[in-house]
Amino acid sequence: MDLNDLMVLKDKITRDPETNCWNWNKSTREGYGQITIDGVHWTTHRYVATIIFGVIPEGHVVRHSCDNRLCCNPGHLRLGTHKDNWKDSESVHRESHVKMRRALGWTVGDTIYPTSRTAQKETGLPMKTLMRHMKNGIFDLEAYRSGCKKRGVIPKV
Repeated sequence: MDLNDLMVLKDKITRDPETNCWNWNKSTREGYGQITIDGVHWTTHRYVATIIFGVIPEGHVVRHSCDNRLCCNPGHLRLGTHKDNWKDSESVHRESHVKMRRALGWTVGDTIYPTSRTAQKETGLPMKTLMRHMKNGIFDLEAYRSGCKKRGVIPKV
């Protein structure tokens, strides 16, 4: 593979001028872009990383420095281990968790849920999404919906 192989992505991405992310506009799975090239199924970021870095070593993952699963900008991709990937977002996860424990409830829209599990179950939102958009116990609907719009996903709430 060489850099010319990136041309198959050209009409399937939207470049975000603020973040410089190359957001995938086509098929996704679990929030990641996916593509089939010559009968081989790829996530878009792994496809791009293979073109840029070569074969991805066993036990390694492709990390997004932008924390955007739809991004396939080669400049935003890094190789590393699962542990490296977790450490990339460790401080974000810890900060969100502390804020949630301090909250008296979980407010999503006009509803206050007594626990995170109840909010997750009732809204259908993944815990990661709840944590990412929760500020002082209140779910930031505007930020969530804006993020969904950028990723081409229909918001659940």
